[in-house]
Amino acid sequence: SVVMTPDAPLLLFWCATVWAMARVAMGGGMGWWLVAGTTAGLALASKYTAVFLWIGIGIWVLAVRSARRWLRNPTPWVGALLGLVVFMPVLLWNADHGWVSFLKQGGRVTDWRPERAAGFLAELVGGQIGLMTPGIWVLCVAGLVVAIRTVRSGQDSAPIGIMLAFSLPPAVVFLQHAFGDRVQGNWPAIVYPAAIIAAAGLTSSRWRHLVWPSAGLGFFLTALVVLQATTSALPLPASADPAARQLAGWSQLANEAAIIRQQQGADYVVAEEYALIAELAWNTRGGVPVVGIERRLNPMTLPREDMGGRTGVLVRAEHRGEKIDPATWSSAVPLGFIERNATRGIVERYHVWRVVGRGPGVAMPSRAFATEE
Repeated sequence: SVVMTPDAPLLLFWCATVWAMARVAMGGGMGWWLVAGTTAGLALASKYTAVFLWIGIGIWVLAVRSARRWLRNPTPWVGALLGLVVFMPVLLWNADHGWVSFLKQGGRVTDWRPERAAGFLAELVGGQIGLMTPGIWVLCVAGLVVAIRTVRSGQDSAPIGIMLAFSLPPAVVFLQHAFGDRVQGNWPAIVYPAAIIAAAGLTSSRWRHLVWPSAGLGFFLTALVVLQATTSALPLPASADPAARQLAGWSQLANEAAIIRQQQGADYVVAEEYALIAELAWNTRGGVPVVGIERRLNPMTLPREDMGGRTGVLVRAEHRGEKIDPATWSSAVPLGFIERNATRGIVERYHVWRVVGRGPGVAMPSRAFATEE
């Protein structure tokens, strides 16, 4: 559940691009530009946050005197072209679907709620200190500060410049975003590779004394997370256990929804939240139709299920409330609750309704379909 996000391939190709551009900055041959262009394109195809790679490379070439010579060389432009070729399938898909994913991601730029900025900023900084562990966070910040001072002193250091170009622009944008909305904890991970390299460049003894305790705490916490995810060794309540919240009880929930559907003589099981829709579709057996009505499913080339005048069983997490949209459902009769359970209790409760739909939904593929494919 952690690996299956766009961040995993993004960080792989981000690190590969940092590696290739470090070779360029250290005087490597022109072929490294082709590597950097290809990996930057793969990163952008993984997640749009990789645009900061492209921005960083542009800033570095323009701002660092010794790098400007590359503007007169065709190789960087060829590398950029290779990256755009890799990214082309995403562009073509968006062109066929009203540029839907670009509009969704670009819409975040307009978020502005300064009255909540203090809370969002505290959550951003505190969350990153927790994710990186305090010692490593301090080392990374110190490394970037030393790198900035080195550049401000007038040294034309291409390697230090590329490091700052890959870390500061996204950091500034995330801080700006915190004035309008919450910054998800995984977003700033793209700053980590360059920041960690900056931390590794610290030479003062006061910083070196912090390295082993920081690394030891990091390894300990990582081992603890893996242990809890695989064995649930810590006696956490099910609702507070991150591993249980992501992984536990889905098959049981899907089976109970399918039983209620059979008891009610309904035609389908339906949900409105994409994660719940996917879990129900994957875990429901016996050919039970699972329908999704979440707007993010609409651009996908999945078949449609006509719910108009037909009865279904709607499953919705309790925290999402009980308000029924009359534009979607012509009638809704509450049937009570079902639960998703783990070894140590209830993970989450779900409202269940007997509903009659008004229009189409998205017919989700079943596990049997996935196996055949």
